[in-house]
Amino acid sequence: MSKITCGMNGFGRFGLHLLNYYLDPKNESLFDLKYINDDLLNINQALDIIVHDKYVKIYDTFKVTIDNDFLVFNDSIRIKYTNEPSGKLSWLGLPDIFLECTGQHTDAEISREFKTGKTKKVLISATSMNADKTLVYGFNHHEYKADNDVISYGSCTVNAFVPLASSLNEKFGVLSSDVNVIHNIPEYQLKDGSIQTPGQPTSSLKRKGCTLSKVAPNLLDFVSNDNFNVNYTLIPYTGVSIIDYRFELGLTQENKSFDHIWEEVLRKECEDGSLSKLFDMQDSDEGPEKHQNSTFSSILIKEYSFLKNNNLYLYAYFDNENSVNRYFDLINYISNKLSI
Repeated sequence: MSKITCGMNGFGRFGLHLLNYYLDPKNESLFDLKYINDDLLNINQALDIIVHDKYVKIYDTFKVTIDNDFLVFNDSIRIKYTNEPSGKLSWLGLPDIFLECTGQHTDAEISREFKTGKTKKVLISATSMNADKTLVYGFNHHEYKADNDVISYGSCTVNAFVPLASSLNEKFGVLSSDVNVIHNIPEYQLKDGSIQTPGQPTSSLKRKGCTLSKVAPNLLDFVSNDNFNVNYTLIPYTGVSIIDYRFELGLTQENKSFDHIWEEVLRKECEDGSLSKLFDMQDSDEGPEKHQNSTFSSILIKEYSFLKNNNLYLYAYFDNENSVNRYFDLINYISNKLSI
């Protein structure tokens, strides 16, 4: 049986990471990526990014060339590349799954227009508040149903929070929670000033809203606007981001110990429980660079984490760009379902 085919619309940071993950021979892909489109970048510009990006080093493993309108990897993997408006794609309706990775079409009713011809599913690589379903891999991806046509994978912060919060709630009960995100800014946005607030220098901090604050209460019945808060700050820095958590837990005298929570609960969950292959744990802080291109949704750092009264404070890193791992996992899962 031939593999499910996919077409990716949008070749920004997320798209580049997805291409890298798809090409990596260590990752078993249940789909074929047949098409890539970007409405801004032509094929030569896309090639320049692929062979020069300092974080996503596809060129370390693959010789990348152009053959007419195809990107060719090691003379064997061929992906058709187009530079067309999203609504006028020459390959619209051809792949089984349309991967919406522009970050611009988060309104499900707009993305639903991509479900045409042979295309059965549209998978949005961002938060979509009106998608048929938000599926967070490792949390509720098994709730996928055949009539879920437009699907959101959540976001980097949704994937870094929801499975962890769910696991802690199952073990102890979560009474309230907060998340503090110190988020990087892609290098190209620092250079072109597109992230800049009018009247402020590019080097300044920028507070903004985070879609996690809206999505988490929809996915977790113990989270509400009354007991959950997200602080989100962009900083002029291009590396790995920080995500810190506070969970007020329903602890008893028997389990009211940081070491018990860390070793007997979190470590077991991360090693072979519900958080396995999703979250990692480190005893000491080796710096953010250690976690560049990490495949984990979040890496918990014991050195700065602690328990105060019934509040568990967890300090962590996450490579927000590489949350593409969970998107890839979800594509594989849905591809398998479509193949049955």
